[in-house]
Amino acid sequence: MGSDSTSGTTRLQILHFAPVALVVSNYSIVIASHCLARYIDQKERVLLTCTLLLSFGLIFFGARSNIAGIYISILLCYLIKLRTRVSLLKLASVISALLLVALYLGSVRAGQYSLK
Repeated sequence: MGSDSTSGTTRLQILHFAPVALVVSNYSIVIASHCLARYIDQKERVLLTCTLLLSFGLIFFGARSNIAGIYISILLCYLIKLRTRVSLLKLASVISALLLVALYLGSVRAGQYSLK
């Protein structure tokens, strides 16, 4: 019984800091995206280092989507910049193919190996 009360106290302490971790995580995405965009534009190596360090730090938050969000937002900005040279049909087909691969990998991960 003594270990149950200790683990309950630990859980309460962790939940107390959860909002702080979410704020840090969200601002890390914004800061890293900004640093990467500035690096692409200005080629300052410090900004690339900042982006990589923030990406590495987000690994420990356990949310891979945060790391993907950094690079997806920059990719979206890049596609907007190239809007005259990018075909909408090619872009839609690539996005559809990536989505199908992601859905299939989710099924494989769940133990369903059939394509039916």
